[in-house]
Amino acid sequence: MNFSELKRGQEARLDSGVFAKWQKLRELAVSKAKLHPEIDDWIILHGFNPTGGIDPSIENEAAMVMREVFKASQPDIILGIGNSGLPFAERVKKEFPRAEYKVVKKLGAVSRGMEIDGIKYTVAPSRSHQGKLYVLEMPEIDAGTRTLIIDDFGAHGSTIEAVIKAARLQNARIVGAGLMADKNFLGGFQRVCSELKVPGFSIIRIASTNRNNGPLGQIVLMDEKNSLKIV
Repeated sequence: MNFSELKRGQEARLDSGVFAKWQKLRELAVSKAKLHPEIDDWIILHGFNPTGGIDPSIENEAAMVMREVFKASQPDIILGIGNSGLPFAERVKKEFPRAEYKVVKKLGAVSRGMEIDGIKYTVAPSRSHQGKLYVLEMPEIDAGTRTLIIDDFGAHGSTIEAVIKAARLQNARIVGAGLMADKNFLGGFQRVCSELKVPGFSIIRIASTNRNNGPLGQIVLMDEKNSLKIV
């Protein structure tokens, strides 16, 4: 089987039809985004999550973009991160019919002093539960399996970092990490991909926020050229 490894810094290649879908998703994100009135970096992307589900049309077109970006890597497994990221991961899996679909389960928050042992479980800092950790249950992954990790929304990168490290404890071969959207201005996803040497791609890259444009503000995306780069 022929495959190629994506390299960080290279530009993702999208055919004209998928490129148009990617542009449409960017435009939709800007038009639908609202800022939380009290929490500085809290962004509500209607239809994209985290506001009660991903709109099916958005989900389908975003999954097609992910297929184009990662098709040369030919993943054996699509590894979806629960809970909110699973609908998008399931749709991405349909774009890779030969790949197996596996799930990382979020089990809940525990105190930071609690020890979590073994390969089956890992932890990530919980932003919504200050001073606690989210426990993540990992599926079994065969050594050498080409694994593409998918989640919906990224911020500080703690969850996807924990999943990459836990998958590597099982000697999985991480061929990429994909997000529907990420808060690029926080630098979390870029940091994780750089430090762990994993090619990453997020469809909606939020460069900054602007609270001067109406009561609910707006988001500003990275320019098109930089938004197509593998981070």
